[in-house]
Amino acid sequence: MVPTLVITEAAYLIAARLDGTLVPAVPVPRRASGHLHIEAQQAYAAWMARQPVGGVAVWAHTGRGLHLDAQTRAGVLASWRGAMPSAVIIAGCGVPHDSAPLPSDPRTRTDHVIRRTVAMAEEARAGGAEALLVHPPGQLAELPDAAGRYHSAVLPGFWLDPAWFRQDPLPDVEDLLLATARA
Repeated sequence: MVPTLVITEAAYLIAARLDGTLVPAVPVPRRASGHLHIEAQQAYAAWMARQPVGGVAVWAHTGRGLHLDAQTRAGVLASWRGAMPSAVIIAGCGVPHDSAPLPSDPRTRTDHVIRRTVAMAEEARAGGAEALLVHPPGQLAELPDAAGRYHSAVLPGFWLDPAWFRQDPLPDVEDLLLATARA
């Protein structure tokens, strides 16, 4: 386990490198067959390397990262790291769509979602990504409690009510945190 202080220092260094820069979420060029168009990917990465950007976000929504198999993800990440060796690479992670079916038991399902997300994050780190964009775990969408709240598997006692995000204006964060503490 990496000490929290080390993670915090790394996050500040990455934030400083990205301050005032653009970080595009880059698409993945594919052939008509759906397979990665390697030449187009390499040309796009080389072109982007000449642009005034602080880094790129790969495996993000525009690249449909969760729909890419592990080999394609690795190839895409390697092309970006090769073309932009000093840029910050942010990689999307979550539960890949080519994973085995998830268990139906809520606790076991949550554990599997966390393990698969962490595994994809480790793939990203091994490939040279410096930061992560964690995709919301849609596989847990059917798991609210009787009041419609979603409970954290990591922070005991912490929960979110999706209705909060549909309010206009959005509620005060401090009020929401107090609400979770009182429940």
